[in-house]
Amino acid sequence: MNERLLEYIKNNPKSKAKEIANALGIDKKDVNSALYGALRSKVSQNKAYQWSIKKSNTGKKIQQTNKNININANSDDDINKLCTYYLSCLGYDNKQTEVFSKGKFGLDYFELNEILSDEIVLEENDQFITFKKSILKERSAKELSFGYPINIKKILRKKDGQAFEFLQPLFVFNIEKDENKNHYIDKNSITINSAVIKVYSGLDDNEIMTEVADLDEELGLNEDEMPDLNDLVLRLKSIRPDWNWKESIDPDNLSYDTKIQEISETGIYNYAVIIKSDKSPFTKGLESELKDLSHVSTNDLSKSVLYNLIKNTDHQSNDNIMNLISPVPMNDEQKKAIETSMKNLVTVITGPPGTGKSQVVTNLIINCALQGKNVLFASKNNKAVDVVETRVNNLGSRPIVMRHGSGQYKTRLLEYIVALSTSKSSPEDKQQYEKLSAHYQVYIDRISALNEELNEKQICIEIEKTKYPA
Repeated sequence: MNERLLEYIKNNPKSKAKEIANALGIDKKDVNSALYGALRSKVSQNKAYQWSIKKSNTGKKIQQTNKNININANSDDDINKLCTYYLSCLGYDNKQTEVFSKGKFGLDYFELNEILSDEIVLEENDQFITFKKSILKERSAKELSFGYPINIKKILRKKDGQAFEFLQPLFVFNIEKDENKNHYIDKNSITINSAVIKVYSGLDDNEIMTEVADLDEELGLNEDEMPDLNDLVLRLKSIRPDWNWKESIDPDNLSYDTKIQEISETGIYNYAVIIKSDKSPFTKGLESELKDLSHVSTNDLSKSVLYNLIKNTDHQSNDNIMNLISPVPMNDEQKKAIETSMKNLVTVITGPPGTGKSQVVTNLIINCALQGKNVLFASKNNKAVDVVETRVNNLGSRPIVMRHGSGQYKTRLLEYIVALSTSKSSPEDKQQYEKLSAHYQVYIDRISALNEELNEKQICIEIEKTKYPA
């Protein structure tokens, strides 16, 4: 089998284990076992989990090292310091998921006897329903997550030497709601639990998030396509062999003979759990984004709004502002906010709920689209994006905002793109456009005439003031 594997990879470089298994009619487990075992010295794997025959890489390593030095040397010092500072803050404030593994009055986790697929509705599990109800009674903001595999950590109390065991999931996955408000495990939301990294790296809170970002990169968690869970744990074991792996880690064959409560020896075990944890105040992958940003060259950063903001350079845009339209009614302050946003590189608009921020964003997007500009509208929550998308797209027969995201949003985006690419303007559409354009021009001409009249009257007032000084 090993010879067949090497021959196939030689003829088909950059092949994933699943592709190799299907092509050769071999079980994927056997493929991975050979590639990570007996053939490990003869093959290499990239970030996308693709296998190739290993070549001499001494020169490549030197070249890559020099490249990293050049990137760091050319990066902006102010932004580098800012990213380092925020990474340190994350180390202190980031959510570290861990709970007591034993408890007389109930546990903050429950074991699973199999890894659940994305299609399985968690409401079919009675324990999940009980846990979902219990977090509503918690005083602090809690959420349920899926964790696999688990690490057992032990702490001795100084006063009397009593031991306390903690359960720490190594990988944490979000539990999301579908369009029917049923919960499922989002396998694309993999997060490395910094609590486990802290145990095995020995780093303090000031440095821990840099290590998490490095591990994200090594595991390929920043790639567009998330790795298969089996491949993920195999790679982690291969790059961190010094960690305390207590048993074989196999997502398809979870441990269940011994209850987690009965485990007292520290180490990493092949268990999967649904666990209660504090809600994270940060978005997924923030540490990796900060690390990448710190390595961006000054030349590339100088073209960004962030650079101009930090360097306090001229924020004025040279673009001419056309007369604004108001598909959604707005007052003078809202109109001024839009004019300022279209004129300046950075504009901050604040206000309590109900003061019309969504109206401002809606009108801003439409006016930018009218002037041929591109707009990226982003928010930390889905609801804000959904509100603006609905408001903008309901104003016309064709969508202006292309809503991107995971799950159902990907499907809807594809439907939008297909519909737009296959549709054509009818004679009625063109007639309606010309009619509205003519109305718009009348409106613009009227505004222009009123502004001229206003300016003339203002000049007359100023002349009269000089005749009759106070």
